[in-house]
Amino acid sequence: MAHARRRVLRGLVAVVAAYWVVLVLAALHRPLLLLLEMRGRTGTRMTAGLSDEQGLSMTIDGELVWRAAFGLSEALAWIVVPPLLMWVAWLVWAARRHPAPLPAADGRAALGRGAAGEWPTPSERAQRVPVDDRPTDRQ
Repeated sequence: MAHARRRVLRGLVAVVAAYWVVLVLAALHRPLLLLLEMRGRTGTRMTAGLSDEQGLSMTIDGELVWRAAFGLSEALAWIVVPPLLMWVAWLVWAARRHPAPLPAADGRAALGRGAAGEWPTPSERAQRVPVDDRPTDRQ
């Protein structure tokens, strides 16, 4: 069961990483396309920058060709909130898939320690766990 949880956790990390890649590509698709266009040209000067007044900007030969203005709270919300929601959904899914043991009718936990923190006696354990007294072929 631990191996399955690790595999699912790796899947969650992969989904969050894929989300961030898609987010970056979606936000920067226009300047990336401009970069690909300008790759083969010679004699052209291209600059890109980040400032608190203009946000992200790209200029080619001194002419502004792309600009994206955003606030810090908006950027943090896009970076943090969706992965957080994915994590919460994963926790809910894991809790439904691997539920905690229900308490027994006398108030003790079904497995492990009792309600007062003491371990069940051997006779109590024997009542809960069926014992197979048949001889085995391995000796």
